[in-house]
Amino acid sequence: MPEKTKLAMPRQLRVWVAPKAAEPTIFAAKELARVLSQALADSVSLKRTAPLGEYSLALGLSGKPAPYRGAPPADGFIIAPTAESVAVVGSTGPGIMRGVCRMLEQLGAHFSL
Repeated sequence: MPEKTKLAMPRQLRVWVAPKAAEPTIFAAKELARVLSQALADSVSLKRTAPLGEYSLALGLSGKPAPYRGAPPADGFIIAPTAESVAVVGSTGPGIMRGVCRMLEQLGAHFSL
């Protein structure tokens, strides 16, 4: 009788935001999860976790995101990849939205006006 092979369960892609994230951050996180869910034909979950700032979110596969400790430029954003996740940190609501849009563009998304 042949040996049975165990298949590893794929980990689910997640978007994390802080429990007290600003409304623009929550909107940006929901949009990121929605666009990635459509592009990947798989569900991308939204989780609330503590180590993220008011205008920060993270995308990754692990159980916990790595927080980014730097400061983005005024009304700007930083996209900071780590070993297990990618942090998008904005200095304001518009900054976090621009960061999410830029990350999606880098992944191949196109936005028309």
